[in-house]
Amino acid sequence: MQREPYRLVHSVSSKFREMNHKIGLFGGIFQYAWNNRKVVKNEDDETIFVLVVKRYTTKHEPWNYIRPYEILRKCEK
Repeated sequence: MQREPYRLVHSVSSKFREMNHKIGLFGGIFQYAWNNRKVVKNEDDETIFVLVVKRYTTKHEPWNYIRPYEILRKCEK
């Protein structure tokens, strides 16, 4: 469109660093809950996810990164 870029590299990378930090905290809480879950027939990934979101929001701000978490969770480090 013959215009300058809308965002600078620094602004995008700073947003990603912030998001990555929050997703890392959430992932740690999720992994702890997953490892310490009780074996129940009906318990699955979804119910643990709801519990973890509640735990995260009590200690931190509301969880707004569901889609990025789902993408990053399946990627290698």
